[in-house]
Order: sequence, then structure tokens, then C-alpha cells
Amino acid sequence: MNNLKELLPALVNLRQRLHQIPEMAHKEYKTAELIIDYMKSLQPDLILENIGKTGIAVVFNGLKPGKTLLFRAELDALSDEALIQRLALLKDRLHNTTDLATRDRMIRAIEIAAYSRDHAPAPAPEIRPLILGTAWSREYLHTRIRQRLKERLNMGLIEEVEGIHAAGTPWARLEQLGLEYRFVAEFVQGKIQNKNDLFQKLAAAICAFAKRQDTWFRRMERNGAVIHWVPEARLELALGIIHDA
Repeated sequence: MNNLKELLPALVNLRQRLHQIPEMAHKEYKTAELIIDYMKSLQPDLILENIGKTGIAVVFNGLKPGKTLLFRAELDALSDEALIQRLALLKDRLHNTTDLATRDRMIRAIEIAAYSRDHAPAPAPEIRPLILGTAWSREYLHTRIRQRLKERLNMGLIEEVEGIHAAGTPWARLEQLGLEYRFVAEFVQGKIQNKNDLFQKLAAAICAFAKRQDTWFRRMERNGAVIHWVPEARLELALGIIHDA
């Protein structure tokens, strides 16, 4: 395949020809024909046509082993700002900020939103779940959390995180993998001074997270969900609830 500088005149000509044949969305048949004709000149290994009526996928097998790259012709050429604007047009509220975290997430969110706009959702089955929740006193729950954390540290949690980082996982990624990895990664980097501080800070964070989980379940109840609470996670009581449901 030629380098981009050699392809530029043909690409400019193709773009000019495409603008001479405006077509309605999802009915770009002439556009598809022109692009297919052009792509054939590049001698790809495979051309897939009629994807979603007028979509096209072109495959070039590399001469050397490596990653598989996917280029979305319409979206990958846009700037981050243009992608955000496109997504905002498709979604009334960008409540999920993770959609904006990376270009890949933005592009995928745009594709999902565009599909959802043009396709009615399939009818959802009626789901009536039986919800069981374990109920512990706050003091006992905190004791269990601290005991479990001591066990994790004694079993080599710090060495586990060091090994994962040494194998190539960056600290920023480790800090995204839950509270234990986040705090231990900070400890290994020297951001937490000693093991006692690590234990106290991590235990407090896990206890706070458990409280947020409890708040979430209480909100479910306020919104109408029926939760069958099982004191101290007693198995015989849980089985009885399931039997009587």
C-alpha cells in the first residue's frame, strides 16, 4: 500500500466526487459504490459490503504480526470537541461522564446512541426478582472488614501489586482497580508513609464504601423494592425465604 502523501491527490478527488452526490442518511448507495471502487484500487485483502445496507468494511492483512487496528472513517477523523458535540446531539443528558473519558469511549457511546435513536428497543421481559440482603450490626461488619484486610495483607497483597506493576501495568491503571489496589499502589509509590497508615486508611475507606452500599439498598426499598434481610447471613433463614417465595 502506498504512503499517504502519494494517496492524497486521489483522496481529494474522491472527496470532491462524494460531495457532488449528496444522499439521505442510510441510503448512501452511490457513495458506497464510489468508495468501494476506490478501495479496490488499493488492493485490500477483503471488502465487506452491505453492512447495515450501505456500510463498508475494508481489511488489510499486515505483513508482520501486531495489533489489529480499527479505523471508523466518520468518527476517528473528528476532534475530541467535535465528538462531544456529536454525542450531545444524540443524548439529551450526558449523565454518564465515563462516556467522555477517552476517545474510544466517546466513539462507542456515539455508535450506541445512534443505533438506539434509529431502533426501537426490544420488549423487555417482566422480571420480578427475589432480593435477599445480609444484615449485620455496623460494629461487627467493621470488625469483619478489618479482619479480612489483615488477612489480605498477610497473604501478600503488597507483593501482588508490586508484581502486577513490574509486569507492565501502570500505577494509574492499578489505581482504577478498586480500593485495595489503589491504596496499596499509593503505598508502594511512597504516597502513604508506612504499613500502619496503609491499613488504617484502607480499612476506613472500605468501611465507608460498605456504608454507601447500605445506603444504596435503603434507597432501593424507598423506591419500592422488597428486600428480605437475612440476619447474620444465616443460610437456613435464606433457604426458608426462597422456599416460601
